[in-house]
Amino acid sequence: KRGSGTDANVFITVFGKKGRTPKIQLTNGNDTFERGQTDLFKIKTNNLDPIQKIRVEHDNSGFGPAWYLEKIIIAADKTKTYFHCNNWLADDVGDKQTVRDIAASTDPSGASVCVKYIVTVVTGDKAGAGTDADVYLQIFGEMGETVEKRLDNARNNFERNKTDVFPVEVPNLGALKRIVIRHDNSGPSPAWYCKNVSITDGKDTYLFPCERWLSEDEGDGKIQVEIWTGKGVDEPTGKGVLYKVTTYTANERGAGTDANVYIVMYGEDDTSRRISAAAVLHVQESSSMCEREHIRRKGSKSSRQSCPEG
Repeated sequence: KRGSGTDANVFITVFGKKGRTPKIQLTNGNDTFERGQTDLFKIKTNNLDPIQKIRVEHDNSGFGPAWYLEKIIIAADKTKTYFHCNNWLADDVGDKQTVRDIAASTDPSGASVCVKYIVTVVTGDKAGAGTDADVYLQIFGEMGETVEKRLDNARNNFERNKTDVFPVEVPNLGALKRIVIRHDNSGPSPAWYCKNVSITDGKDTYLFPCERWLSEDEGDGKIQVEIWTGKGVDEPTGKGVLYKVTTYTANERGAGTDANVYIVMYGEDDTSRRISAAAVLHVQESSSMCEREHIRRKGSKSSRQSCPEG
């Protein structure tokens, strides 16, 4: 295709039954990812067999970042696993996604092995309930999670008392457990009252009740919520573990950051949503289960103050 090559940096994450790799940049010292070109990379990692899916993405950098990916083949021990994409990774073409999850296949012909989920979003019937912001969704199931996807189609979406439908085609997630839905607070009227989200895989339908504002000026001021199937916003009673997250910034000139910092925790059975460090700090302080540490600069000793147990 015209313009199918990319100047961006390309990354891959490989998922298997026995775990996943970190995000790895695909580079081999050559001029890679040009139109009609095949590129070879060698990756050494732990045994993941069987490989279930890959996540391929680019950083949208360079003069021509848009990329049309036909397929990826991973070979190990005389076994080939195929990942058929046949889609753009671009923020200005097609569905405007620069990250894609691609299911593993043993079929070299290119037949799709993804599941087509139908996502239905209902906006509430309240004054100002509709939003002009871009809305994003991430879905979590027993067999994995999607990347965050922007919900968009040819309609004027997320208007008051309206229902919007979006197809999402991704590798099989198994039984759905929860979603994270948010907006980017853009546009002249970003506040949004979400009534509910439902997702069907052709056999089962999962309901995620919301009934709340996603707005910096309404309710609790949050523009992102986690919703459990059939339970509503936040985790069901009895679930969840309180983790104390401590970060250590190096004592180097310019080592600190003013950027927003996020964390995702991965376990054997589940993955957390993307959580901002500011939100973690707020939870620690409000629950009185924290330990504050202040490092005095210029060579003085550190002081530590433990919060009282609640």
